[in-house]
Amino acid sequence: MSNNELRKISFYLKPDQVPADKVASDIFDSLPYKERGKAMRAALLAGIALMKQEQRIPFLISEFLNENTTINDIKKLIKSVSSKEDEENFEISQLLKKLISVIKSSSFEMGIIQNECTDEANNNTTRKNAKNLFPE
Repeated sequence: MSNNELRKISFYLKPDQVPADKVASDIFDSLPYKERGKAMRAALLAGIALMKQEQRIPFLISEFLNENTTINDIKKLIKSVSSKEDEENFEISQLLKKLISVIKSSSFEMGIIQNECTDEANNNTTRKNAKNLFPE
């Protein structure tokens, strides 16, 4: 499919059977008729953006969504599947930056730290974390 072709996406909601479908149906029904298409597209693309980061997130949110779901509930779901490795790498990177800063400021040099913990390694970790926050 080329970039300038239209693509129609359709599916059915089952508001009588699925609580999340009822929430979506109620929201779409509350919108002016002309705004519904834009809202449906926005909802789909928001789900895709989440799926791009972690494939399980949209499925979890859609399974737990009901009329009582809060933003804090959604944050907890996202946090439950966020990578502990990313958090640990960020913390280690921050500690290494502080250590290097202290070593440089005291004009104390250790060849091991300078060889293994370069600014380039920290920059690469920072770029990786930034890409996770702002995907292309």
